[in-house]
Amino acid sequence: MKSLNLKLRTILLTLALFCTFSSAFAYDFVVKGIYYNINGDEATVTYMRHYTEHSVSDYYTIYDYYENDKTGDVVIPESVTYDGTTYTVTAIGEYAFYDRYATTALTSVSIPNTVKSIGDYAFKNCAGLKSIIVPQSVISIGNYAFHNCNGLKSAQLSESLASIGNNAFGYCTSLCNINIPDSVTTIGQFAFRYCVNATNITIGKSVSFIGELAFGDCSKLISINCLAEVPPTSTNANYFSNYTTPKLYVPLFSVELYRTTSGWNYFTQVFGFGPDSFAVSDITALHGDTILIPVLMQNESEITAFQTDIYLPDGFEFVQENGEYAVSLSDRKARDHVIMANVAPDGALRVASYSPTLKSFKNNLGELFYFTVKVPENVNDTYPIWLRNTILTTADEDELYALDALSNVTVSDHIMIMGDVNADGIVTVSDVVTTARYILNYNPEPFVFEAADMNGDGKITITDVVKIANLILDQDYDEPTNLHMMAPNMRGDRMSGETAGNTVSINLANELEYTAMQMDLTLPEGINASEFALTNRASDLGLIVKDRGNGKVRVLAYSPNLKTIKGNDGAVLTFNVDNSMGDIVVDRIELVNLEGNAVRINAFSITANNPTALNEMNTGKAVVNVKYFNLAGQQMTELTDGVNLVVTTYSDGTRTTRKVIR
Repeated sequence: MKSLNLKLRTILLTLALFCTFSSAFAYDFVVKGIYYNINGDEATVTYMRHYTEHSVSDYYTIYDYYENDKTGDVVIPESVTYDGTTYTVTAIGEYAFYDRYATTALTSVSIPNTVKSIGDYAFKNCAGLKSIIVPQSVISIGNYAFHNCNGLKSAQLSESLASIGNNAFGYCTSLCNINIPDSVTTIGQFAFRYCVNATNITIGKSVSFIGELAFGDCSKLISINCLAEVPPTSTNANYFSNYTTPKLYVPLFSVELYRTTSGWNYFTQVFGFGPDSFAVSDITALHGDTILIPVLMQNESEITAFQTDIYLPDGFEFVQENGEYAVSLSDRKARDHVIMANVAPDGALRVASYSPTLKSFKNNLGELFYFTVKVPENVNDTYPIWLRNTILTTADEDELYALDALSNVTVSDHIMIMGDVNADGIVTVSDVVTTARYILNYNPEPFVFEAADMNGDGKITITDVVKIANLILDQDYDEPTNLHMMAPNMRGDRMSGETAGNTVSINLANELEYTAMQMDLTLPEGINASEFALTNRASDLGLIVKDRGNGKVRVLAYSPNLKTIKGNDGAVLTFNVDNSMGDIVVDRIELVNLEGNAVRINAFSITANNPTALNEMNTGKAVVNVKYFNLAGQQMTELTDGVNLVVTTYSDGTRTTRKVIR
């Protein structure tokens, strides 16, 4: 009986353990769909819920599950406020974006420049990620952090990064190029294993330790650039799987050291590179574009000749002119330098140039030659163009090798314009407001982070707002036809102008609330404008006026803290004119509301007329009289809204008639 009870208790305990399923919340608070843990005045991004499942079969087993509900494009803020306290976001914790089922739900993540570490498993299985930019603040990437992100094509790593964990990018099967920054000292085992589409690896000069098979089974490798003068070591000197196909480029004076160091001595092709190099800038192109791509050379040696192989992505084509490939030398060439090009058996375009009289290329830095490429239709992505197998020859017949050069060509149906934060094809004051809204954590949509990051520091600050404002003041542009603006306001929001003596007023009648405005003034020849000022209606806005020359003035007014123009009618801007005769055209008028949406207002003219202030025209004729008429020929005492006729009579009896739109 005692034995039976014991068996019964064992069965019941087994059933209880088998059925137990515990759930624990992992976060302290949630703001705008992102979960955080608190540590002092710092916050760590974390997961939503953690499950532990107990089951008993032949062995006692615990299964851990981490649940997340983050989808689409996620923007992590630099700081987050909860319950009256503001926390700086300094870390992405373990399992923060982990996708148990390896779905494509999470499509992009913007990481702020306050994050110092990316934890273990943080983005594991996030198959929807196409690219990731790790900001300069990050110094460590944990184990399995991006493991099995098989849609990831590019990873731009922090130049402050010190370590990359085990399996951090393992099975990122779409990753095309692996670039380890100079700051990295340690690369964990299997860190980039099974990155089967990677063709090039660049290992920074500070790397001293590489774990076992860190780059194992990268089966398409063509070249490896290891910049470290002393070969990195490991407890197991087996870093790669293929040592015969890829070419290994190392510092020129370290070639023999690599050839005799365990692990590196397996490579059959080892070349030494010096300080002379080729470079190709990243390019943005539209579908079907024909693009001219410059190749730059930086050289300390006197280079008289070169050859290089250019590899294009599938679908891209080298352009030919009159049966010859479109390649040309820059003005760095000597008088008798020639350039030749033809397609090699592997599909690359081999370009070669030399001087029959052994003249050297001029200067030591700048564009060296150009080639022309046709971009395919109906593609939207970033594609690599490689320059490989580059050989430089000196006048002394020394043969030098250069590292592979890469250009990333981004193709889309529109070109990203720096400052065009709302992606409407033009940079205006609405982009200033949208950027301010982002800084204030309003999460505006659309918002192009790269276009807003004007100084390229990986974060959006008020400095970027200032740079966008300056860009607006300086730019010349043709307005695109597909502006993403609100339809004309049917409630009659409009602007007009009037003069009183030498003072010109710009009036706004509005029902919507606006936080910014922009306009261009075109002044008649001989008239100068000065003393621009906002009225009390717009006293919360800041005013910037730029004299662009030739009678063109651009006016920009916005509120960095999103204050609005007061009231619903009356003057918002005034300025003085020294010669108040002629039509002042006001156009490119844009008003922006608190949501960052823009309303385009029709252009109008202001007739500046003050005969007592201006008795002489530039022609030397005195103005005797000025009269206003409507289109029906009826005389009016002042300009009215719409089209007016202005008849000016001069001292010599001549008259001019002008149409003025107010």
